Amino acid sequence: MMLKTVFAIFIAAFLALGPGCAEYGSAQPKRPVPPPLADEPIGLQLTRAEPRLAGESFRVLLDFEKPHDSAFLLAPLRPTIDPGNAHTGRSSLLLNPQIREFAVKLGALSPGPFPGSWTLAGAYFRSAGPATITLSWRTASGIQPAGQREVTLAPNQWTPVLLDLTTASTQTSADAGVLVFKVAGSAMVWCDDVVLINNDRVLDAPARSANSATANSAISGSSAANSAEPQWTIRRRGLQTIVDQPGRFRLTLKTSEGAEDGWNCVEACELRACFVSATGRNWTIYSDGRQVLDGKLEMVYRNVDPAIRITLAEQHAEPGELEVAEEFGRVNRETAGDRNNDGYNELRGAYQLSANGCRFEARLIPKTRAIVKPIIEIAGLPRGAAIVTVEGQLIERHVRLPDGRLLVQIPLTIERAATINVSVKK
Repeated sequence: MMLKTVFAIFIAAFLALGPGCAEYGSAQPKRPVPPPLADEPIGLQLTRAEPRLAGESFRVLLDFEKPHDSAFLLAPLRPTIDPGNAHTGRSSLLLNPQIREFAVKLGALSPGPFPGSWTLAGAYFRSAGPATITLSWRTASGIQPAGQREVTLAPNQWTPVLLDLTTASTQTSADAGVLVFKVAGSAMVWCDDVVLINNDRVLDAPARSANSATANSAISGSSAANSAEPQWTIRRRGLQTIVDQPGRFRLTLKTSEGAEDGWNCVEACELRACFVSATGRNWTIYSDGRQVLDGKLEMVYRNVDPAIRITLAEQHAEPGELEVAEEFGRVNRETAGDRNNDGYNELRGAYQLSANGCRFEARLIPKTRAIVKPIIEIAGLPRGAAIVTVEGQLIERHVRLPDGRLLVQIPLTIERAATINVSVKK
């Protein structure tokens, strides 16, 4: 068991090596995930079956590949090992209708203080019909559960049933206790891969640099305060993702493992974070405090000048017009989320452009009184450092997304037609 655990952590760490937030690039082509192979180590099979575990630290406590695995369980009747159904490996734990509850002895499987650095604990379940799993963690000395969660299973598919240890009421101690699983329903249920996971990860915490220090001004010549956007942190921990910009706003989003309508982070960088839900909803949050939830733009925090709120709403409802000479590229009117095919993506709150080469030029013409801090995305630029200017003013708030697009926030209030220039040094 110890060798299996070490190998699982080694494989997870190896798969984690790669570009920082590339796994969150929403526009990256999806590669088919190879199915688990029964002769591979369980740790590797688990990362194949659950790609989200790639890059996470995890420990497989029980895989039910050996008959003596049931010795680590507490149950009114002894469950049997079923070689006919498995999440990984060749077998799983069969819970027939007479066995609706069992507990895992954590102390015997996870030595040392618990939960320690572990943020999630649970197992994978499959049912032949309607069934609900209630998972709780109870210390040996505790009467009430330190944490509890209920998950409804979709029949005939493996579902993770995980408890968020970061919100549990008991502090780390040597008393590991037990994980208790209760089944509601009369269907046959299978359990496999009892795991501990540490998914505490900062998805984006940019260091302060020249690229993130910007000045605000108005093209029309009106004055504006010089300031730089504060740093923010996007962190996933347990069954939550926390978007935090100290002193301005803090949002806590449930992940898809934590709620049926939970959110998955598909992009994270110093300018924005993009989330999608299993139900098809979209949520884009920008570091300057604006957010676009299912196409509706508003500010995250309340202490914003009402005039700015009105201007943002107007420019979102009636975005500016884009002009691009054919020699430089084109306006991209075909992105998912562009409701009017006008080059402005309402789901992202960003203008969409495509370049033909290392030099690019476009004109942005307001249709409303002003456009405050417009966001533009430019595809097709070659690799290399980009220099962005608007009417000769250097724009430093820009980042490269994992798929190569250049994401630019123009920290200006545009009140008349403005020319945007981009050049890339190869």
